[in-house]
Amino acid sequence: MIYLDSFRFPTLEREDEFLSNYYSYNSYGPQSHYPFEVLSLKGLTSLDFSEITVLYGGNGSGKSTALNVIANKLKLSRASAYNKGDLQNEYLKMCSYVKGELDDLEELRDRATFM
Repeated sequence: MIYLDSFRFPTLEREDEFLSNYYSYNSYGPQSHYPFEVLSLKGLTSLDFSEITVLYGGNGSGKSTALNVIANKLKLSRASAYNKGDLQNEYLKMCSYVKGELDDLEELRDRATFM
């Protein structure tokens, strides 16, 4: 079984450095720099997954953005529409993830953390 162990989003500093360099060379720039500064302004730079991981928060907290970024980085196919900014591919280059592999579901249960 292959699973997603962790996912890293760029920090606000890394995003700001990229955007500053980008706009210094492209005076007009794109219409939108989404998803830049959506997750980082809320302090989300990483997700570490467990057997069950729950994303919760109010409207505009970044849940859908985080899932969209993860799905795009993993090149998952989707039938539904999703937000995509002009600089999304540049943002995805700054993201990283770690996959894990287990022999069986029991091993996944053994490594799960419960609070």
